[in-house]
Amino acid sequence: MFRGFDNENKKWVYGYYTKLVDGIRKYDAIIAEEDGSLVRYYIHDKNTISQFTGKLDKNKVKIFDRGRIRFLWENEIALIGKIFYNPDELRYEIDIENHLQYTCLSFNIEKMTEIEVLI
Repeated sequence: MFRGFDNENKKWVYGYYTKLVDGIRKYDAIIAEEDGSLVRYYIHDKNTISQFTGKLDKNKVKIFDRGRIRFLWENEIALIGKIFYNPDELRYEIDIENHLQYTCLSFNIEKMTEIEVLI
C-alpha cells in the first residue's frame, strides 16, 4: 500500500502506486478503491509518495516511509524522527531530529514503545 497527497482534493489518498504515460508525459498516480470502483489520483509532488512499512503505531495508525513518529527508545528516551528505507541495509531506519547522541537507528520495533504517528 502507498499514499500520496492529492493537491486537487487537498487530501491524502491510499492505494496502489503506478506511473502512467500519456504520449510523452509521465505521471505518478495512486489507484485507490472507493465504493467498489477504482479511482485514479495524479500525484503532482512525488516527494509525498510513500509506502506502508507494515507497522502500526499505538493508536493502530499505519506507519509510512517518510513519515514522522514520536516514540520511546528502550522505554526511557523520548525521540522524534522521520522514517526512511535504507536499500543498502534492506530495512527501515529513523533519522532522529534534534538529538546529539542518536542520529540514525534501525527500525527495531522491539526496542521502541509508545510509537505515535505525527504526519
